[in-house]
Amino acid sequence: KLELRLPSRGIYCDARDARESPPPASQAAVRSGCTTAEVMEGLDGLKISEDKKKYIVDSLNPVLEEMVADCIHKMPQDPVLFMLEWLEYKKVNDEDKKLSPEEKERLVQENKKLQADIDKVKSQMQECAKLAAGDGKKEDSDEEEEDDDRDKRKGHSKEKHAKGKGREARAGG
Repeated sequence: KLELRLPSRGIYCDARDARESPPPASQAAVRSGCTTAEVMEGLDGLKISEDKKKYIVDSLNPVLEEMVADCIHKMPQDPVLFMLEWLEYKKVNDEDKKLSPEEKERLVQENKKLQADIDKVKSQMQECAKLAAGDGKKEDSDEEEEDDDRDKRKGHSKEKHAKGKGREARAGG
């Protein structure tokens, strides 16, 4: 038995049966050691409207109680991250329960198609990367060949230039 106490707020509840995954919201009230009246009584000391008290009891308390019980049960290294993931998991499960079997099957098929599209695009990107890497090597070797050709032409023209000066000197130019 796990007891959650918020004495500064006058709230004393116990959370039982911490589970690996969030139970349905309908079980939250059953798991709680507090009745709605007890929670409302604890909230009476707060200066908030009856609407807000009802919201706390009916909406917030069941979710928070489940989440805190799971968090305490698992004692995660990063409780904030755990609670964020827990809430996301709960939201997805609650939304999934609202889907008809046909809608679920349609979504499964759509997800498979999207995954196939992702795999295809990844494959194309890898192929492009290989081609780009191969072109880069080819461009490097092409540039080196062009540099060699340029050097040879320059060397050849330097030789002609030197020979021309030698002729001029002999001719008395």
